[in-house]
Amino acid sequence: MLQEFLIWWAQQLRGLMPASLVRNDPLDDALIIEADRPAADDAGRVTLIRRRGRQETALGGFDLQATDTDALGRAAGTRPRPRAIILRLPGSSMLEREVTLPLAAERMPESVLGYEMGRLTPFSAAELFWSWQMERRDRARGLLHVRLCLAPKAALEPLTNRLARAGLAPTVLESLNDGATRRIWIEGGNAARQTWRRRALAVASVGCAGLAIAAIVLPFILQASAAAAVADEIARLRPAVSRAEALRDQIARAAAGGDAISAERARTGDALEVLARLTELLPDDTYLTDLSLRERKLEINGESAAAARLIGSLSADPALRDPVFAAPVTHLGSGTKEIFAIRADVPG
Repeated sequence: MLQEFLIWWAQQLRGLMPASLVRNDPLDDALIIEADRPAADDAGRVTLIRRRGRQETALGGFDLQATDTDALGRAAGTRPRPRAIILRLPGSSMLEREVTLPLAAERMPESVLGYEMGRLTPFSAAELFWSWQMERRDRARGLLHVRLCLAPKAALEPLTNRLARAGLAPTVLESLNDGATRRIWIEGGNAARQTWRRRALAVASVGCAGLAIAAIVLPFILQASAAAAVADEIARLRPAVSRAEALRDQIARAAAGGDAISAERARTGDALEVLARLTELLPDDTYLTDLSLRERKLEINGESAAAARLIGSLSADPALRDPVFAAPVTHLGSGTKEIFAIRADVPG
């Protein structure tokens, strides 16, 4: 299971790499020999197709009986030699069946299938070209379901031998069954496939090692990157922070000045408030010529038509306490005005 996971992981990593850095699958560079029928002799017609990447170019069709071996090889134009030679057969040329194996055979199903081939088919493993493909695992029942694809060698050997004499020995058999492409790797082709699988496993191992290293190193890299980003942000915000701190100090100083004024006003009394109260309390025929407020001690001097009644008016307001004349009331000449001086306390 670990090997299959590593192969899958290698394929995923391979898919993320640029195409120029990835070595293509052997089947991406192939010569395709498409046969019209798998005959027991070398009769029939074949079409040569050159595949490079995803593009296929037809090289022409040839009648096997009318074309000699050397001419067939020359027509293939195998320079440079393709990495795979695919013999594409009609859909009826390959047989398929689903085989159920014990789950214990998962480690080496190919060996188990080769040993059981005589029981599963009328042929021995040596009499067949065959391959298998994993379908599914039933772990609940302990079963392994694989699809077995096979083709009798006796029916294909006249054609494969003819192609081998032309230097075009097939490495892969291919057939289209029910819309699905089935392949059987034969002889050197299977070795190439195993080589690719080993390379994939090696790439996967390197990838896993790289991931392990990345898992260890990445947190430190991210932490350093985050610290650098924070430092840059601090440097960017420092001028704004300095301006904000200066404004805050200015506001604090202004607030402190206001507090000092409020404290002094609470200690000595609010002259404007006292003046407003006196304006409301004193009658219209009364005028102030002097007002003094020191440590909540109020002294007022002025003229009034009836100074005696002022004491009663001032006593009625709780904002003033204990109003008394600070000096005798005197008349101003021969008129009706009286000069007065009143002292009172302003409660806190």
